[in-house]
Amino acid sequence: MGRARGGSGRAPGSLVLVADDRREYRETLSAFLRGAGYGVVTANDGSEALARVGDARPDLMLLDIVMPGMNGIDVCRTIKSDIGTQEIPIVMISSLTDPDEINEAMRAGAAEFMVKPVDRAELVALVEKLLAAPALQAA
Repeated sequence: MGRARGGSGRAPGSLVLVADDRREYRETLSAFLRGAGYGVVTANDGSEALARVGDARPDLMLLDIVMPGMNGIDVCRTIKSDIGTQEIPIVMISSLTDPDEINEAMRAGAAEFMVKPVDRAELVALVEKLLAAPALQAA
């Protein structure tokens, strides 16, 4: 299922991977994104997120930091170390507000960090901005 990156930025139909171990939070974020016209694929832990990246080739990822097994920061590092996936923008989402944790997420390659609970309008605006960035660089 290949997708052209770049394009119009907002790109209704762009695919976002949402990885969070809490089902209700995955469903909430998915509903926010689907309501804004995005396709969504979900994962309930870090290992599943990596498998979904290989299968679905998302245009953007939302990763919870605290997940069983492989945490979101380790997933981010893995994605950013692979030449085939390193361009995927990653937004880390967590209820943790420790500056060291936030800095570690950013050093791992996250484009942005959001604190739970996430505001729908802020999330959609951030996703739009990050998906528009490659189109702006190509112009």
